[in-house]
Amino acid sequence: MARQATPEEEEYLLSKIRHAEIKDKLGSLVSALNKDNDKDLIDAIKSQGNKIGEFANAIDNKKIVSCIEKLRDDIIQSNEKVIAALENRLLPDTFTLIKTKMGLTESVKVEYKPANKINSNG
Repeated sequence: MARQATPEEEEYLLSKIRHAEIKDKLGSLVSALNKDNDKDLIDAIKSQGNKIGEFANAIDNKKIVSCIEKLRDDIIQSNEKVIAALENRLLPDTFTLIKTKMGLTESVKVEYKPANKINSNG
């Protein structure tokens, strides 16, 4: 009589199957996008597929905590880059209307500042 798998073993096998399916779908997406102007997107998707594979291979009781901590640190670092990019993004700060002698608006001069330097109190 064959030994029955434990719930942890069953979950591990199911997670390996799910990760393989995700990696397969990402591969299909890469094939569909395979154009020169999509190179950065394709590289990013391939990287995700590789990371999913690494994650699936690392899933066991001994490695799961360190793997999750690394993922957490990677996500925090990525979020910090996004926040910095948004804070330093140039946004319109002031508008000056340039008018003709007749009082008609001829043009608008827009001055920009990094988002984190704009005073929201007026």
